[in-house]
Amino acid sequence: MLNKFLTRSFSSTVSSLKPKIFVTRPLPHTVLLKLLPHFDLDIYKKKYPSETVLEKRLTDCDGLMCFGGDRVPSSLISHPSFSNIKIIAQVGSVLQHLSVETATEYGIPVCVCPSPFTESTADLNFLLMLSVSRRIKESDQFLRDGKWIAWDPKLLVGKGLYGKTLGIIGGGSAGIAQAIAKRARAFDMQIIAQHFRESKHNTHERPPVSIGTILRKSDFVSIAPPIRESDIIEGKFGYNHIKQMKPDSYLISTISSSRLDLNSITKALKKKTIAGIGLTISQKDLHLIDSVKDYNKLALMPPIDKSQISNETNTQAFMTAKTLIHFFSQKTKPPYLINPGVFR
Repeated sequence: MLNKFLTRSFSSTVSSLKPKIFVTRPLPHTVLLKLLPHFDLDIYKKKYPSETVLEKRLTDCDGLMCFGGDRVPSSLISHPSFSNIKIIAQVGSVLQHLSVETATEYGIPVCVCPSPFTESTADLNFLLMLSVSRRIKESDQFLRDGKWIAWDPKLLVGKGLYGKTLGIIGGGSAGIAQAIAKRARAFDMQIIAQHFRESKHNTHERPPVSIGTILRKSDFVSIAPPIRESDIIEGKFGYNHIKQMKPDSYLISTISSSRLDLNSITKALKKKTIAGIGLTISQKDLHLIDSVKDYNKLALMPPIDKSQISNETNTQAFMTAKTLIHFFSQKTKPPYLINPGVFR
């Protein structure tokens, strides 16, 4: 494998002033300032360049800086136009469109910077969990309508999180499952999950379990990004999954609403198959649950996990830029490498 890596030598970049990097979309100004002293940049001005565009533009490039939604399939990596590419550095943790296997076969390092939104996505998960289980939307409206007089033991009764079982589906490669579990331990919740990056300091984590076990045993089921086809068995999370859950359990989803069977969400709420559902959903998909969007057992939010006061929008791209600089300047194993076999 090392021989294949060495065949993509740095000799072609030594004679030129700077290595050339193709970037698949415009970058924040701070990232440009970081990259320009080190590289000649060919920046695609739109989103999602086609495979044909990439074949034309990569011919004289030394590296590819792409984003999670970009398609970098096996057919592109094996194309002659890719023969000079020495590294693929991706901004974003979604790997469904990037053929890591083919890149490894051709000796190309693939670096994937961790998501800066891991913690905020985990926050949003608990916001939805508390919102639907403690009836926040309903309680808010009850108070605004002037109906609150005094506490009553039967009024707005919800389900607490303390001591309950939380099942986590997905969220493995970005560390989101781990971040959700960390918050769950503050509520003394029992945790079962498909994916964990184990920590020697963590004594509460359980071994990975099947989706069926998670659905049957959990009081709260959280579906977290990124989600893989193998995580949910079928193409979308739907009614066949929901009907395996306990009748008094809650479903929480922070994955793209396109990965959910929203007709099943509607059906489950109407039939009272489970106690409640909290999910992030895009505006374009909202009409698919129009008949139940006012249900009190449904908590809805737009995907605002990236909407917080910080400079995180630039962070992941900045980390990717630093990875490229390290690789071409040090000519050693770069940070965030996900196929270390190319250096063996």
